[in-house]
Amino acid sequence: MHHTGSPFILSKLNICTCSFFQDGQTFEKAGVAVSVVHGSLPPAAIAQMNARGKGLKTSHSPVTTRSESNKEDGSLPFFAAGISSVIHPRNPNVPTLHFNYRYFEVEEPGGNKRYYF
Repeated sequence: MHHTGSPFILSKLNICTCSFFQDGQTFEKAGVAVSVVHGSLPPAAIAQMNARGKGLKTSHSPVTTRSESNKEDGSLPFFAAGISSVIHPRNPNVPTLHFNYRYFEVEEPGGNKRYYF
């Protein structure tokens, strides 16, 4: 089986790693990608999430977490991660597999974390 892939950094806030396998006895081809990003969710994105019923709090009450550095501009810290995979087995009677899992987290003022899958 041949393997290619390596982690790479898109920026200080974005990290991705991809691995690909091919020509194995069990799998003809298989690939996995993992990405992790974090940063500040701008007010426009917060407004869009709230319009969809998320109810994120953006009050500028005193806070003691990393949110404090963003309270002046109305942004909120966020973290997101995802994994994606496609697997093509050699056996024609075994179905191809494809999946994506995502996780998204926002930290509201005061340190309350809201998360979504």
